[in-house]
Amino acid sequence: MVGQGDRSLCVAWEPELNLIMLKQENNILGINVKDNTITLNGRLAYVMDTAIEISESGYTMLPIRYVAQALGANISWNPGNNSILLTVPGT
Repeated sequence: MVGQGDRSLCVAWEPELNLIMLKQENNILGINVKDNTITLNGRLAYVMDTAIEISESGYTMLPIRYVAQALGANISWNPGNNSILLTVPGT
């Protein structure tokens, strides 16, 4: 579980499918680490143009932009301080 309250995410790894599953409220994201796709509630949502990376120590690094967008977040870039702002509606 990541986060707290209604906006928390349940995270699971499905090794036989090469799939990272994220569940938040009524949304289920399936992130396929082999073909760089994200499904939202069983439907293809994104084909990512950036590869998912798995480090030598076993950590999986995802392009946060796609995950955040699939969960309904608004994303903006602040060039003044080189930062990304993720805003989730209803929070």
